[in-house]
Amino acid sequence: MVRKNNSRLITGLVLILSVILTSKADDHLKRNETVQLTLTQQFFDNLQANLTLPIINNLAGLNLGNKSLSLNIIDLMTLDANITNITVNTSLLNQTDRIIELLEDKLRLNLENFTLKVDVDYEYISDPPYIVDIGDTSISLRSLQLLLDATEKYEDYDLQFDITQLKIGAENFTLQIDGVSDFSIVINNILTTVINLISAKLQYLIGGQLQDKLVPLLNKLIDSIPTEIDISGTNLHIDLAFSADPVCKIHDYLTLPISFSVQSDDYPYLHPNLQSVPAYNKSLGDEQIQVTVTEYLIDNILFLVHKEGVVNLNVTNEALTVQLLSVGLGNKFEGYNQSSGCSLIITTLDPYPTVTLNKTQSEIKANLSAEIQCKKQPEDFEYHHCINLAVDFDIQYKLQVFQNNMSVQLIQKNLVFSILGGYNTSIGEISNFELYIISSFVESLLKSLINTFFKDGISVNDVLKMLLKSEVLTVSQFDILDLDGFTVIKVTPQFNITNATLAYYVKHLLSNILDTEDGKNQDQKPLHISIPSEVNVQAYTHIFQQINTNPESIEAMIMETNEYQKFIKQQI
Repeated sequence: MVRKNNSRLITGLVLILSVILTSKADDHLKRNETVQLTLTQQFFDNLQANLTLPIINNLAGLNLGNKSLSLNIIDLMTLDANITNITVNTSLLNQTDRIIELLEDKLRLNLENFTLKVDVDYEYISDPPYIVDIGDTSISLRSLQLLLDATEKYEDYDLQFDITQLKIGAENFTLQIDGVSDFSIVINNILTTVINLISAKLQYLIGGQLQDKLVPLLNKLIDSIPTEIDISGTNLHIDLAFSADPVCKIHDYLTLPISFSVQSDDYPYLHPNLQSVPAYNKSLGDEQIQVTVTEYLIDNILFLVHKEGVVNLNVTNEALTVQLLSVGLGNKFEGYNQSSGCSLIITTLDPYPTVTLNKTQSEIKANLSAEIQCKKQPEDFEYHHCINLAVDFDIQYKLQVFQNNMSVQLIQKNLVFSILGGYNTSIGEISNFELYIISSFVESLLKSLINTFFKDGISVNDVLKMLLKSEVLTVSQFDILDLDGFTVIKVTPQFNITNATLAYYVKHLLSNILDTEDGKNQDQKPLHISIPSEVNVQAYTHIFQQINTNPESIEAMIMETNEYQKFIKQQI
């Protein structure tokens, strides 16, 4: 009996140990590097000269708004206060050296002669009204200096720091309260005494003691940052951690190996990441930022895009009518007005789309649902299902960047579009010949859509302007390189700080801080795209005229060379 119990105990321990080891192994696979971020010393110098210093030295005169407070003091009384006209009186940073300097295997943060003064008006009253005051306050910090050297290391997927040097100093820090009541004098004296005590204590601790106490505190603070970050309003979260030691080279570059993935609570992406990201390659270009993205991460995003139903292209055009479809499919649209409009809806099917990155050309493969819906009467709002095809979509492409306007263009190398073997229809049986006709029609529409979308390229600066609502950030250098299994994005940012943009972003930042609201769920909206009619009217007419007059000829074109795409390319 004892032996049986011992054997059961041993078996249980083995099972527990195997689970722990398996979970650690799985976690290790999850934490492999998916993004490599490299920031050069030139980037930090650019950041200092064109963003940090202009922001700090242009804050003077900026009004930060108002704030109301209500405090319950030990259930004895409540205190209501209004803080108004929060204004930056003085903001100045006289910096001669680098604020962030890359050293060998460590970072240096050096802040010189920073002066800040903020003025506020206040009023408060307690209930019962024991305490009442109104006045103004000035908070002043003069000539703050901070020097910090730290080495970084990777430990349990977190970035840990070891501070090797720390110096802090300031001429003075004052808080002046000027109110109408005598109570303001008492508060002013108490706060001045506390500030002086804290300053003296800090000055005493600066050096070994503060350094020893600050390192574990800093590491605990970093360790408290969650590796899973919820995306507000969705069932998605970002899984973010470090996967290896950072690499820091003196006055050269800092490389951060990052494990980044996007996960769904409903559809977790559990494929193992076995890719190894190559080391930073300076020969790829002189841009200030280089981001290497793995094929694994792109597949991860494509998986979620598919599972969450984000891909929902609704292609509409005034030339796409029941009459036009009837030319190729015959008189199958019983109960439909010949002038009624139709639409083509493209969605993805299982398995999820995948990408293959390659130096010469890259490839995206996907199974698609191509559904044609039509209105029964031209004035109707409701579309009705007519035919649905399951198709195999395979596009081979090359990305080309134009430096003159910082735009990206997708160059089609080859596109394969074939029926997987099934269809669904509500308008009657469809012959094999008619299937070829409709599949070539859908293929021509998709090619036209891709060509039209990328015809003039996608401007990176236009995208940034749309997202940021201003031109505060643009790029002066930009390039994308596809390597075997990786995409390398190279960027040199350009910061354009003005008083107007500064006021705009401070206002929105404060509104988010002071008036925070929980994210609200929003219904996902499909991506609706309308293809330019001047291109497609000609394409539709060309296709169906040939079908109507010479079906044998058009069938040969479909089976052999697909002349439709050649025609559409000529039109574009």
